[in-house]
Order: sequence, then structure tokens, then C-alpha cells
Amino acid sequence: MCVISLPFQNNDYLSSIVHDKLYSLEECKKIIALEGEQISSEAYGKTYKSVLGDCEKYPSAKKIKLNNENKWIYQKVITSVNKQNKEYFNFNVGLIKDLHVIELTENASVPKHMDLGSGNFSTRKITFICQLTEKDKFTEGDLAVYVPHESYAFKSFEPGELILFSSFVMYKITPVLSGTAHFLLGWADGPAFC
Repeated sequence: MCVISLPFQNNDYLSSIVHDKLYSLEECKKIIALEGEQISSEAYGKTYKSVLGDCEKYPSAKKIKLNNENKWIYQKVITSVNKQNKEYFNFNVGLIKDLHVIELTENASVPKHMDLGSGNFSTRKITFICQLTEKDKFTEGDLAVYVPHESYAFKSFEPGELILFSSFVMYKITPVLSGTAHFLLGWADGPAFC
């Protein structure tokens, strides 16, 4: 595990970006292969445009709902989120809703945005992203996280490595230039901040 923390007083929740190795490469491949509720690129853009804004090509996705077949995915995420939240964020969280496996094909990206918003998005506290695809299978498609006064780009984090940060921190995934990239994406929710 690795933590990048910027020098802010008593604001670890704002400045922490936490890494945690969660899944093996074989487990990543199993996650990609799972069946789930498909969300086309167009539908993804329409559903999340209020949060994501405009984009040339949105990712497609599938929702991975909690069931007996895939509870191991949720168990590992929940354990990691609870541990990292206790150590770094200290948010009141209690719910991880459906996980998404997003697929970025050529020219697809996730625009710069924050996951905390209004309505259904007002309870998001921690965003977590796990790269599932080996880096030699696609070019670009880099995660960039923007904390105050800094930005961090993760060009080659390992498949199975979970990156966690506050949902009110801006981030993006740059356009994939070639190949296909898969990421597991989710949020730890709790009572709204105000």
C-alpha cells in the first residue's frame, strides 16, 4: 500500500490518495468476464452527464450487482474501503452500491469531474478505481487525480490495485489511444455532508 498525502493541516481526507493491492491478475480477468447489466456508451453519457459533463466518447459499462457468484469482489472492496477510511478519511460511510466495470475503447475517456454532486450523487464520500487490464493491452487511458494545488497521474498502476480518494476531488481517465481498458469503479456512500 502507498499513500500520497499533501501537507494540509487536519485535511487528510482532502489530500490523501490511497493505493491498495486488492485483486490478482486472474481475479481481474474474472471480474472483466462477469455478466452484468450492460450500459452502452450513449446511455452512460446520458445517465452521468450531470456529473461527467461533455465528452467525445464515454465509456460503456456494466453494473456488477452483489450476489453469491461475485460477493468475493465486494468483500475485498468493503474490507479495503473500511480500513483506508478508518486510517485516512474518517468519513461516515456505510454503503457500497453497485460496482461498475467500465470499458474504454479507442478514444473513450472519463472527463475531469468529481463524483460528489446533487441528488443521487450527494451521498458519495469515497471514490475507488481499480485497473483490471494489463497496461500492455492499451495505450494512454491514464487516471489523473487533482487534489488542491497538485495533480497526480497514474500511468501504470498494476491490475488489481485499488486507488481511493475523496469523492469531492476532481479526476479523469484520459482517452484510450489503442486497445481496450477495463476499470472497476465504485463509491462508498454515507449521509450527505450537509
